[in-house]
Amino acid sequence: MIVNIQPVQSWANGKITELNIIDIYGTIDNYVNGVDGKTTICWNIGNQTPVQPSGVVNTFVQGGNFDLQGQEYASWDGTNEWVINWVLQKLNLQRPFVGMVATPIPTSPLLKGGALPQ
Repeated sequence: MIVNIQPVQSWANGKITELNIIDIYGTIDNYVNGVDGKTTICWNIGNQTPVQPSGVVNTFVQGGNFDLQGQEYASWDGTNEWVINWVLQKLNLQRPFVGMVATPIPTSPLLKGGALPQ
């Protein structure tokens, strides 16, 4: 699922680019309930650019995955919303503010020129 995020800047292909979307999806789940459960959640971050006549182009520049396991897996309520919020928290990203102009988060790891946390 592709989710809009508050724009952040990152170094990609020799230039600074603005990232405004993240694609989040699960790949493997052992379907065990409780703390013995484990699933791998993958993510790709990039930007979405409008194109004419009425479409968009998604360009992803970085990606990775997290293992959701142990107590975190046990606390997962099974919804996509929970997973989205969990991934955004791990990457120090936020959804856009409604009714406000969003600016890059100065503490974002994307602004430090390094890779996102894995």
